[in-house]
Amino acid sequence: MPPAGPVLQWGPVTATADGRDATMSMPPSAGPGLDLLPVLARLDTLLMAAVDRAGATGRDGDAGRLPREPLLPPSPVTARGEPGPLLAWLAETFELTGFDVDVLVLAVASDLDLRYERVYAYLHDDSRRRRPTVDLALNLLCGSAAERIAARRRFAADAPLLAHRLVTVAGEPEPLPAHAIRADEQVLRLLIGESALDSRLAGCAELADGTPVAGHPLARFTGPAPRIYLRGAPGTGQAEAAGALAAGLGLPLLTVDLEQAANGPVPTGEVVRVALREAWFRRTALLLTGVQPAPAMSRAVAAARTPVVLSGTGSWWPEPPGDGVAVVPFASADRGHARSGRELSELAFRVPSTFGWDDLVLPPEPVRRLRELTQRVAHRRRVLDEWGFGRLLPYGRGVSALFTGPSGTGKTMAAGVIAAELDLDLYEIDLAGVVSKYIGETEKNLERIFAAAESAGAVLFFDEADAIFGKRSEVHDAHDRYANLEVAYLLRRMERYDGVAILATNLRENLDDAFLRRLQFVVEFPMPGQGDRERMWRRFLPDTAPVADTVDFDLLARRFRLSGGNIKNIVLSAAYLASANGGRIGMGHLIRATHDEHLKIGRMFDAGEHPVAG
Repeated sequence: MPPAGPVLQWGPVTATADGRDATMSMPPSAGPGLDLLPVLARLDTLLMAAVDRAGATGRDGDAGRLPREPLLPPSPVTARGEPGPLLAWLAETFELTGFDVDVLVLAVASDLDLRYERVYAYLHDDSRRRRPTVDLALNLLCGSAAERIAARRRFAADAPLLAHRLVTVAGEPEPLPAHAIRADEQVLRLLIGESALDSRLAGCAELADGTPVAGHPLARFTGPAPRIYLRGAPGTGQAEAAGALAAGLGLPLLTVDLEQAANGPVPTGEVVRVALREAWFRRTALLLTGVQPAPAMSRAVAAARTPVVLSGTGSWWPEPPGDGVAVVPFASADRGHARSGRELSELAFRVPSTFGWDDLVLPPEPVRRLRELTQRVAHRRRVLDEWGFGRLLPYGRGVSALFTGPSGTGKTMAAGVIAAELDLDLYEIDLAGVVSKYIGETEKNLERIFAAAESAGAVLFFDEADAIFGKRSEVHDAHDRYANLEVAYLLRRMERYDGVAILATNLRENLDDAFLRRLQFVVEFPMPGQGDRERMWRRFLPDTAPVADTVDFDLLARRFRLSGGNIKNIVLSAAYLASANGGRIGMGHLIRATHDEHLKIGRMFDAGEHPVAG
């Protein structure tokens, strides 16, 4: 059946490799329904001509009740016959041909006026088929059998109309011409300017203006549309951060709660897809809460055409590599960090760090390894997210290290320097409160620590780690079996941990070999040599302290083989001795304090030519 008038032929537009245009273009603004008037007027002409031809073949049916005038009264707008900006934008964005646009309008029409349904039923010669079908579209819009055969390809699953879900084509598996065509709800609402949210988001979505937050980092965002994953416990400020971002970009904020959506009739994956396009069509930023990171989620967000903020507690799973999602261990400056800090403080204590790199007196090799550890944390977002290496780490993307060496060689100080460099809090784990004789309690305690630390973005420091990360033993009784289960659990949990975990031990040989293989860094802290000991003696005596000129630092470093921790204790004791005597810190005070430190650690003391004062 030839068409009664010319068919609009809008050529396809070439898209970028990933299907997104480089400018992240938003739909243009248009008056309600004005985009549809010219093309609906042309559709009326086609339909009336088709009705006349059907009547000429002797079909009666409901022809007497069909409208004999055009369904859309002529107007200055319809007389021009030109598509409006929204339809032109849809055609350009989704690579639609003129035939595709006509099919879309054919489907939209029956949602606007029930008279179209009567016309469609008449042309189908079936009162039950009141929606346009593939057969009706081919008959109405194609001028020859060859065109009709070629146009069938436009209803393939990978063709733009169906691939982008602008329409659905449903019916029995065969034949295709009998399938009914229905416009997607979002496309319909976009074209008619309807303000209500898509029904598939009912009960889980809310649209509001962005909320300005003075001084918030995200409020100052000026780059291209971001995709940010805020990882942390619910209610720690993620909504405020998303609102600040939206306000900074001058956009409303559409919030979709995926935990609520999971209880509804629409599959979560479909809710995510609809939410992403709803935000795009409405020119809003999007906040998805209750996110469960997975490859499908990562792929969906990678194709987002609007600013997206995600909120969840799990580790982000980039897929494909370079999905562009910035992962932020998140806690707000006030509520989140107070909350997570309280949880951590039950089983750990915060260690304030007053030291810098210059305070570490170590050989060059361990210092190099410590700086590499810090750089790995500082650059992991670029390497793992932007460069795509995160796909190699499916379970956890944290940084774990073992500091091993004798007591007092600077392991705790180094952990504090790293935390200070990264601007993170350092929490030392209270092992006495973690390890429990009751089955399963140790694992529960550690899970609480890891979860709270992930929310707070803290650095965890396990001193004497061999107490809980020790070697698994042969199983002789139930106690051995459960002890081994604890170690196995710890191995898995450490692998999933996304933060920075530092373990320290004086007895490296006591640690489980499987655990050592999972660590990214092992840093040896040796006993200091004579040169390093002299540096420590000088550095631990502040410039503001009154020190006698007779102090022989070379002799102290040469005669007493002590660790940095011992030397620090000695100079502090000597300062108190000198203050009590009302004088300057002299060699006698330092020798006396050195004698006491030797007694404390159970070592023989040889003062040589410097006897200990009584």
